[in-house]
Amino acid sequence: MTNQNPVPEPAILDAVPAPGGTCQLYHSREGGRPQRCDNDADWLFVYTGSVDPAIQTPKNALACHTCFTPPEHVREGSDAVGVDLATDGGQTSPSLRHRDVIRCKRDGEEVAVYNRINLTQPAMIRGLPTVERFETQIGAGDSQTPPEAITHWVAHVLTDEFGITRDGLATHDIAVVDPTAPEVTVL
Repeated sequence: MTNQNPVPEPAILDAVPAPGGTCQLYHSREGGRPQRCDNDADWLFVYTGSVDPAIQTPKNALACHTCFTPPEHVREGSDAVGVDLATDGGQTSPSLRHRDVIRCKRDGEEVAVYNRINLTQPAMIRGLPTVERFETQIGAGDSQTPPEAITHWVAHVLTDEFGITRDGLATHDIAVVDPTAPEVTVL
């Protein structure tokens, strides 16, 4: 069955050679679910992050040559009339708080710091009254895989809204990183 209301493709605003990393795009598998590409990234591109034309929120993504070819208006040396660049080549974001994943270097090691997670807090409630709680599961982005690190902004929300402290995060082997700290370099 084909989608009757396909999501429009985002406009590509800029593309530069990737500073490193892995392709973040997905491949369609015939008869299966889309699967994330795991090739080395060749491009870092900036695209419109909203399907609503009234909202201009540039976002960045990494892509390999197989998954992405920069449009003519952003290719290096192109004479085509392009659009104004959304950022400084996609290397930084106007606000780190709006990024889902922030790649950082801390203590000499590269780490993916998640600014968006999902949380599952299963419980069984009986009318006796008893409540049985099970271990909280924290996933990176939309996945069930736990993040290596989360931003301090997400950590504050986990504490304030769900009662999960930094000590509780440590039991899940999840570090809290402030990407704005002087000892942290945003990649």
